[in-house]
Amino acid sequence: MEALCVSGFAPGAFCAEDNLPVFLTTRQKGRILSILSELGLTCTASGQALNTLLEKLKALSKELKREIKVYRLVLKDNRTPRLAKFLLGLAVGYALLPFDIIPDFIPVVGQLDDLIIVPVLVVLALKMIPKEIIEDSRKKA
Repeated sequence: MEALCVSGFAPGAFCAEDNLPVFLTTRQKGRILSILSELGLTCTASGQALNTLLEKLKALSKELKREIKVYRLVLKDNRTPRLAKFLLGLAVGYALLPFDIIPDFIPVVGQLDDLIIVPVLVVLALKMIPKEIIEDSRKKA
């Protein structure tokens, strides 16, 4: 079997002879191997899936950081309409607030408010902002 190595980690930190993280106990490793075999996966196959997932998450993280820079530049631009600035600022503020309009402990609906309110505010704000301002901000970011 090939060793499972996750890119971005130091060699040996996530690699072991039996292809599982070194910090797991023998019992935990056995349970993981049995679950993987029930699913018809080998450690190598699941390791490749894990590597792919991590690469996608890294790419998404870079894209998200870039978008946040774009939104900051849009907010600083004098040509941006005030209502768009207000909505974009409200979206960022709502996402960072420690409390919600609908508390998260309410099943499903508590999480949905974050998934609906913030994107709707961002989309509304971006529709109000002229395209050239967004393009200029993307070039600067």
